Amino acid sequence: MLKKLALFGLMVIITLGFALPAMAITISTDRAKTIALRVYPGATVIRVEHREKTDVPYYTVKLEIDGVTVEVKMNANTGVLLDGYNLNLLSKAKITPDEARNIALGLHIDATIIKMEIEYEKGSLVYEIEVRQATGKKAEIYVCATTGEVLK
Repeated sequence: MLKKLALFGLMVIITLGFALPAMAITISTDRAKTIALRVYPGATVIRVEHREKTDVPYYTVKLEIDGVTVEVKMNANTGVLLDGYNLNLLSKAKITPDEARNIALGLHIDATIIKMEIEYEKGSLVYEIEVRQATGKKAEIYVCATTGEVLK
């Protein structure tokens, strides 16, 4: 009887060991949006993606604020922001988005800005600006968000 009870207990433990990871609670996309908007108040949510490419599933929330695209990543089970995604990058920039736009457009006369993001690139906070030149050709310009220097 004791052996049967021990065997039953072992079977329960094994079953739970396989079932618990599949039962992990995922926060809702609405909750992910709310968390991201706390980092960037006043932003507009563009897209929310749920990804499971790593051991821990996560959400990527893309937002737009002042014409600049930003990204917030968080653990999809807990809502905790992933390292490097817990700061409002625009608040760290010394160069405003308008100043960065003017710098980029000064390099390409009659160009139109297609997309603008702010992110850390090789340790520097940069505006990544994609423009379409008058000829139709696209160009990417990296403007340092702290000095205004054109990096690429």
